[in-house]
Amino acid sequence: MQPRHAKLGLSARDQNWSLARYAAHELKDSLANIARWRPQFRNQSVADMMEATTGEPIKAVEQAIETRNPAQFNAAYARLTEGCNSCHAALNHEFIVIKEPDRSYFANQEFGPAK
Repeated sequence: MQPRHAKLGLSARDQNWSLARYAAHELKDSLANIARWRPQFRNQSVADMMEATTGEPIKAVEQAIETRNPAQFNAAYARLTEGCNSCHAALNHEFIVIKEPDRSYFANQEFGPAK
């Protein structure tokens, strides 16, 4: 999940909206897969928990990508990051803290728009 979250933030930072759209889709798919693979964790519905904490922020991220609005994206991405951390805390994994990437950890990928 962390690489998908990072790639989403990095691509939007460089205003590569096509890559950001793809990264958002991959992030959503990964969340859905986790809910399918592990439907319950400590007597809690994983799908319900993820929807409650990340559902609205992901929709806001997608809207910001569609309108190519960096300020709107940044606000939505911050809510998404907060939602991820809220979900971790609710599942007693508060030691997993996600943050917005401050640099790329992917030396083999260009995040800016294709030239």
